[in-house]
Amino acid sequence: MKKTLLLLVTLTVTLFSYAQTDQQQRAISLVQKNQQAIGLSDADMNKFVVSDAYDNKTSGTFMVYLQQTHLNIPVYNQIHTLTFKNDRLVYQSGGRIKGLDKKANNPTGVPAVYAETAVHAALADRKLLPTSPAIVIKSESNGHYLEFNDMGVSRENITARLMWLPMENGAVRLAWMVYVIPRNSSDYWLVKVDASNKEVLGMDNYTVYCNWDAPHGSCDKVHQGAAGHASNASTSNNINWLNNAPAPGNAPRIVNGATYRVIPFPAESPSHPGGAHALVTNPWEAAPGPATSLKWHSDGTTDYTITRGNNVWAKEDRSGNNSSTGAPATSTTSPDPLTFDFTPNFSVNPTQSTPVQNQQFNITNLFYWNNIIHDITYVYGFDEPSGNFQANNQGRGGNGNDFVLADAQDGAGTNNANFATPPDGGSGRMQMFLWSGTPQRDGDVDNGIVTHEFAHGISNRLTGGPSQASCLQNGEQMGEGWSDYFALMYTQDWANSNLNSGFNNPRGIGTYAISQNPNGLGIRSQRYCTNFSVNNKVYANSITAQQHSRGEIWCATLWDMTWNIINQVGSINPNIYDANGGGGNTIALKLVIEGMKLQPCSPGFIDGRNAILMADSILYNGAYSCAIREAFRRRGMGAFASQGSSSSVTDQIADFTAGNLKLKLTQGGVTAVPEGQNITYTNTIENGPCAPLANFVLTDTLPANVTYVSGGNYDAANRVVTFPVNLAAGQTGVYTFTVRINNGAYFPTVTLFEDQVTTTGIPAAWTTTSTTTTNWTTSTARSWSNPRSYYSLNRDIASDQRLIMTNTVALGPTPPPLFFRHWYNTEGTYDGGVLEVSTDGGTIWTDVRPNIVTGRYTGTMDGTTLLAGRQAWTGSTNGEFIRTLVNLTPYANQNVKFRFRFTSDVGTALEGWYIDDIYIRAQPEVNMTSILFNANNVRVTTSDTVTLILPPNSCASATVTTAPANVNACSGSDATFSVTATGTNNAYQWQVSTDGGNTYTNISGANTATLTLTGVNSTLNNNRYRVLVSNACPSNVTSDAATLTVSDPASINGQPADQTLCAGANASFSVSATGSSNTYQWQVSTDGGVIFTDISGETGTSLTINNVTSAQNNNRYRVVIGSCGPTPLNSSAATLVVNSAASITAQPVNVSGCEGSTVNISVTATGSNLTYQWQVSTDGGVTYTDIPGTNTAGYTLPALTASMNQNRYRVLVNGSTCPSPVISNESILTVNNAASISTQPTAQQACPGNSVVFSVSASGSGLSYQWQVSTDGGNTFSDISGATNSSFTLNAITASQNNNQYRVLISNACSSGSLSSAAAVLTVQEQASITAQPSDVGLCVNGSTTLSVSATGSGLTYQWQLSTDGGATFNDISGATNSSLDINSVSGTQNNNRYRVIISGATCGSVTSNQAVLTVNPSPVVTITANPHTSLFSGLTTTLTASSNPAASSYTWFKNGDPVPGANGSTLLVTYANIGSYTATVNDVNGCGGSSNALVISDSLITNTTFIFPNPNNGQFQVRDNSRSLISPLRWVIIYDSKGARVFRKQYSSAGNGSVLDVFIKKISAGTYALVLTDSQGNIIDKGKFVKE
Repeated sequence: MKKTLLLLVTLTVTLFSYAQTDQQQRAISLVQKNQQAIGLSDADMNKFVVSDAYDNKTSGTFMVYLQQTHLNIPVYNQIHTLTFKNDRLVYQSGGRIKGLDKKANNPTGVPAVYAETAVHAALADRKLLPTSPAIVIKSESNGHYLEFNDMGVSRENITARLMWLPMENGAVRLAWMVYVIPRNSSDYWLVKVDASNKEVLGMDNYTVYCNWDAPHGSCDKVHQGAAGHASNASTSNNINWLNNAPAPGNAPRIVNGATYRVIPFPAESPSHPGGAHALVTNPWEAAPGPATSLKWHSDGTTDYTITRGNNVWAKEDRSGNNSSTGAPATSTTSPDPLTFDFTPNFSVNPTQSTPVQNQQFNITNLFYWNNIIHDITYVYGFDEPSGNFQANNQGRGGNGNDFVLADAQDGAGTNNANFATPPDGGSGRMQMFLWSGTPQRDGDVDNGIVTHEFAHGISNRLTGGPSQASCLQNGEQMGEGWSDYFALMYTQDWANSNLNSGFNNPRGIGTYAISQNPNGLGIRSQRYCTNFSVNNKVYANSITAQQHSRGEIWCATLWDMTWNIINQVGSINPNIYDANGGGGNTIALKLVIEGMKLQPCSPGFIDGRNAILMADSILYNGAYSCAIREAFRRRGMGAFASQGSSSSVTDQIADFTAGNLKLKLTQGGVTAVPEGQNITYTNTIENGPCAPLANFVLTDTLPANVTYVSGGNYDAANRVVTFPVNLAAGQTGVYTFTVRINNGAYFPTVTLFEDQVTTTGIPAAWTTTSTTTTNWTTSTARSWSNPRSYYSLNRDIASDQRLIMTNTVALGPTPPPLFFRHWYNTEGTYDGGVLEVSTDGGTIWTDVRPNIVTGRYTGTMDGTTLLAGRQAWTGSTNGEFIRTLVNLTPYANQNVKFRFRFTSDVGTALEGWYIDDIYIRAQPEVNMTSILFNANNVRVTTSDTVTLILPPNSCASATVTTAPANVNACSGSDATFSVTATGTNNAYQWQVSTDGGNTYTNISGANTATLTLTGVNSTLNNNRYRVLVSNACPSNVTSDAATLTVSDPASINGQPADQTLCAGANASFSVSATGSSNTYQWQVSTDGGVIFTDISGETGTSLTINNVTSAQNNNRYRVVIGSCGPTPLNSSAATLVVNSAASITAQPVNVSGCEGSTVNISVTATGSNLTYQWQVSTDGGVTYTDIPGTNTAGYTLPALTASMNQNRYRVLVNGSTCPSPVISNESILTVNNAASISTQPTAQQACPGNSVVFSVSASGSGLSYQWQVSTDGGNTFSDISGATNSSFTLNAITASQNNNQYRVLISNACSSGSLSSAAAVLTVQEQASITAQPSDVGLCVNGSTTLSVSATGSGLTYQWQLSTDGGATFNDISGATNSSLDINSVSGTQNNNRYRVIISGATCGSVTSNQAVLTVNPSPVVTITANPHTSLFSGLTTTLTASSNPAASSYTWFKNGDPVPGANGSTLLVTYANIGSYTATVNDVNGCGGSSNALVISDSLITNTTFIFPNPNNGQFQVRDNSRSLISPLRWVIIYDSKGARVFRKQYSSAGNGSVLDVFIKKISAGTYALVLTDSQGNIIDKGKFVKE
């Protein structure tokens, strides 16, 4: 519990200060649950933040992206990508920097450089000169993230985030990541500034620049260092020009229809097939569902009639300044449907907008294709949660507000294109350029280039999670390859492609833009094609650093993979919008997009390959694994390829090996063999399921102490045994060879040191030391030889544990080797062990690495560990003890000590290191190594083994003790010869003679004491066989020869036949067969042929059975024939059928039935092949006649009638095989009648308390009655106890029985169930009763109301009455005869009127309601006054007061008839800006309303409107001075805006008396202004208003 609490607290205060969303909480829970599988230590669990987590709908997985933190500060690009399915980890990639606390240059995480200082350093590095000081707008995460103003240089506010920055040399530096978007360029810069000394450590640019016209094209990130912008998109949606968009006009809705003239999907360009411009209507319908729920011209809030919508805003940017002034294409119809029908002319300039509307066409095409790419990619999984580009995510996840800003015909350059990808929430920006030519060509209609650029956004958003934007900044990343691949996939005409199109139709990229024909090379060095003679790009041990050239390798591989899958499934999906369509192209595209989500941040080629293979496993259960592997193998990324560091392009290992093969060398479990005897080695190669191994070669070089005996192909000159290896996919091959240990190979073992670890503790021969409390010990958990081994635990702290020889060992002039067995499982490169030697008693220690012969070190330790940079045993031995041998010759004649040293660092703790059987010993042994080479003679893999040589045994010469015996065999059977021989380590060679023993030849492969010949035939008859026995004594002996006699086996040519007889007859069976020396034995089966037993004495070719009985019926008989073969021959089984005469065992019985029914009469009889004939007698049994068609043991009489009563029936039974007829007893028939209703029950009515009678009339004998009642309208009925007669009386009825229904069930012996009468309804008349009385009501004058009453009863009528005298008398209100009474437009005279209603029933009297009183309230009288002014000028105010009688409870003020917002009190303050006509309405305490008089607050300045001319004006006008005062010629003209702020003041000279003053004001906006003309002392001469247009 304590650990979990610590984790949650840490995550809550972690750097990003994320509010824990449901998805993040789920991610944390899954990480906790799968901690061990992920490989996170307890310390690791406190050092990450969930940067992204989302449900991946494509595969049903849950994606989690963990970003490593240290001291609550994130580490740049350290993303751990985790994939969960059903809450279980199914894949992980990426990871963490181990030992970060040792590598970090700042132990506290407190920066020495302020963020503002870092911002200035970044701007200076980028040569940006601020025009305003830095102002902090926002500070978050304890000051680790700051947002500044734009400082006059950035299109967005500048941000600075504190992060740890990994460096190329392994160090990790604390740095400020400064994000700035310069105003006058296409760049999105992230500048990394050292937080200790403000040194600029590097720069990333989120904009990918593609100089497409360069040789083979080039795309540049324009970045330095290895850092990127990890999550600085919080303000990226505030790009200034977004907020200056042209007003779209109408109220929000969805534009449901639009037509575009474009280069239609999937055409690549105007010059490609299908590329003629054409009209396309509602193209979003190709991707129904959430991808296009807002269509293309709505963002859910606003509709657009331009090339803008939820996914993209396309416009021209000829000025190249990224501003909002560029024009979009505008629909020629509005509001719905829209029309973008602009016909291009490619022979004139693409920027022409009139008379040829080229520009509008090109912008429309750019808009169209951006939406096409969005829609297709959406259905394949690039949706809102995964970070796609949309303004409105409609609540489906992700940040939204980041549609693509697509600049057409950008004026910032030519022959270029680029795409900028901020993190999710910041708009991607695409910039398309014009291309050289006459006229110029426009990249906006090269749809391959458009798709290529958009795909940069796809790959950047999907890799490492949508919150990251810098996961494709590493040296080996494949961004350009993905972009080319998407361009190919989205512009391939799949509907007209076939299985061979990938081979026969090479594809160039960018051919239109550079004025090539569609079959041209384009801007790549080779066209994309599965034909290797066209495109032979492969992964190599060093690949190009140029991104596009490197991307060609990746794209070529993905293109190969796509066509491999197409050919595997045998189909192409013509509609690529259908992500579940099943074609190979659909499958491949889904795998590529899914792989991007699974791969790590900063991926290399092998990372990408593995992610696609895992995508196949998750999506398709690995169905396309072989197609994928073959594509990557073909391009150099086979099973044994390595990418090295994904930051480097010079450390790769290419591999062209197919499949996943395994090689294992064994020697049959034998570990020691005496000198002079044989060792048989077995190589087992397991080939994977994907591809065959063709022309591989397996080699074993024999050591000098053995001699070749047999197996394989032996090259004596080079002492090499070879085997050709050709295995089918999934096949296992076994390759065996034998050697003999040479005489003299054994020598006595020389042992200088031996320790098999038998003691329970560390023995005196060893000394241990440790830097922690953990030290070496002995363990029984794992050992090579029982019972123990030495063991060092893999700690999760820094620890150095040493196992040191206590005493020195004198090696002498020819020292033997040191060897031992060991097993380890450690954290690779961070935890591991070494072996060191000392020749000075333990003062100086050196590593034995140069002298290790077998079992060498497996990796290099990280620079932060105690063994920094040294090679060591690190990682895992994969669950096996390995043998390490060290050559000690360099230490001859020295006294040495050895020590095993195991170190660990802070972090992951695994099992550790076990060491067993340590020897310094020279011992005789055979070391054998197998090497597998591929068809190009490149080593693929190896396996080795060691066999100890024992002293030679005394050698006994070979002697044959039992010679082979003659063999008789049937043709087609196997024949076996064997020999018994004594001797030491005998070898055997069988020989055959086909000439009667004159000559013999060796039989290949016949090298054991037994020879088996399979399927012998007559050609081998009389062959002779012998064996040569030899051994190394030496001795040789040849056995006697044995003869093989091959005979023909027995063969049946006449099988026993089935017999059918009557009981008492005789049966006979016989068989005929060919063959010599045949024997016969007849058998019988009494269980249907399951078990047969011999019949004693029946050994001839025939079998006779006398006087058969029914007990022998269905017995089966066969004969077993013996001949030359070891297995006797069985005949077919013949069946004996014994028939019997007829006999009745059960007689017919008397039967009865009702008219119309049927009855059955039957007989039971035994006998064979019985026949039946039923007969009828209608005269009491005197005569009988046959009934036609009644030929079975049972007879069903037809529908009975009264005339059949007392008929008699019998049956004649006979056997057709054994005739003997028999007649049955008689069966007498009795026919009965059924019940029938003649008079049904009738409905009854009565008042409560009365009685009613229901009755029925029916015919039929033996009738019974049961009356029933239904209280639910006849749905269900229940019996009425005791009501069992033809009539039923119901007494003292009540209202609760109203509408009950009553019926009777009649039955007798012939009824099929009960006969139900019709249901009769009981109606109980009900008295009138009031359930809801009329209520008092209060109204205002002219108000209306409705009085109402609710009553129950039958046949009710109503009469309303009125009393005007307080209820003393009431009079009927004419026409008021309903349950409600409307009272309309009341006046004060109706106050205190009273109302009631009289309700009468049909039969049971009437009832009068309560009185309802009407109260009529008068309307309030409202007046408003102003104090202290009724006219105003600028700066002056007045207060309006409203009074009401009766008192008001609420007020509403109106100015010029419109409500004054927020004015709901009895007073209202009026300023000069709000002059006008005011009224007030109130509601009084009774809820009655009233309105006031109108009060006008006027403009005191408007005393003269004619002295300003013209009015309105454009800011240039004349003011006429009509004053006659000549005290001073100086005049002041002062102007105020509508809010009272002074906007102009200027002094003029005037002669008065009509003088004209010229006024010119340029810098005021349109509106109404007040002008005051004063003398030099400030006295007002005149005043007025004017309107600036």
